[in-house]
Amino acid sequence: MPLIQVPEITLRVMSLNMQFGAGPESKEGKFLLHLPAKEQDNNLDNIVDLIDEIDPDLICLQEVEFGSSRTGYVDQSLEIVRRLANKRQQEPYHLETGTCLDFDESKLERLWKVARFLYQEERSQWIFKKLGIDKQELPKEKIRLNFGNAILSRYPLKEKDHHFFIPTYWRPWMDVNIIRRKDERKSWLICRVNYHPEIAEKVPLFIYNTHLENNDPKNRKLQSKMLYDKLSKKTDAHKILAMDGNAEPLGAEYDLESGTQDESLERLLRHPQMKYFPGIYPGPDKTPANYFATFPSHQPAQVLDTVLISEYLQIINYRVHPTPVSDHLAVVVDINIKADLVQENILKQIVNPLVETP
Repeated sequence: MPLIQVPEITLRVMSLNMQFGAGPESKEGKFLLHLPAKEQDNNLDNIVDLIDEIDPDLICLQEVEFGSSRTGYVDQSLEIVRRLANKRQQEPYHLETGTCLDFDESKLERLWKVARFLYQEERSQWIFKKLGIDKQELPKEKIRLNFGNAILSRYPLKEKDHHFFIPTYWRPWMDVNIIRRKDERKSWLICRVNYHPEIAEKVPLFIYNTHLENNDPKNRKLQSKMLYDKLSKKTDAHKILAMDGNAEPLGAEYDLESGTQDESLERLLRHPQMKYFPGIYPGPDKTPANYFATFPSHQPAQVLDTVLISEYLQIINYRVHPTPVSDHLAVVVDINIKADLVQENILKQIVNPLVETP
């Protein structure tokens, strides 16, 4: 059988929830308000500088704007790619995006005209209290929200797979739920990475990027189960999962069936086809792994963001970058792809031989 010497391949992966370019201060209560252009420009520069310092091969971004009213209709994914190319004087990263939240006030103008009027009237506040709508400062302009996940890659991307966890339903009620923060429209984005022209044809590599829901634990648990099933379907490929899980590791002794805590992330960590970095687990005394905590960025206390890999890959370095460019810190992982880590040495069974066997 003809054989070739398979090169050892190392990939650096970066994952960051960039909070729509709003900087390290949490904007949870002001997520509808306009972000000043100078502030956004400075924050995007900080993100680009961080990416430039880390020098990743694959970048998974969550909460990226694709043209919202609050950020001056800037497509931040394209802007980051453009600024990186200019800064490094090299070919731009390949880019794929997947929208999570998509809301446009102008599409249901009559409904939201009435809603805005009632929102400002003190006598109408019982309606919003009953609907569970937290008071937000509303901008004068019509609200347009379009943001989600983005994958940037030094290698070509193909076979894009983008799906919402929760299917679309009656648009007016869905929009009301978006403003109520009862439906965050989360989705997954998966791409095939052409990491090495010959090897990638035999053993493909898929990068998964997702962001599980924050405000509704029931939805988050459901999303975790759906993602678990999705990971199970690709058994003949390398897989890398980068995510903001909005839940923490619970430890190897936690009973997943007990339901006493939020097991959304823990379920994924125990996927039989995936591996995690052990340092993210709580200590023996149940204390969190603060060294690898990512949120909040000014005083990290929760391990919400992480990167998982499939069984025939190897983590050779895992760290959380200390520079706060968002309300989350970035996770950086160096991953090895080796021939002897692949079942039956399939990587060595490639044409274009260097050595002929008798």
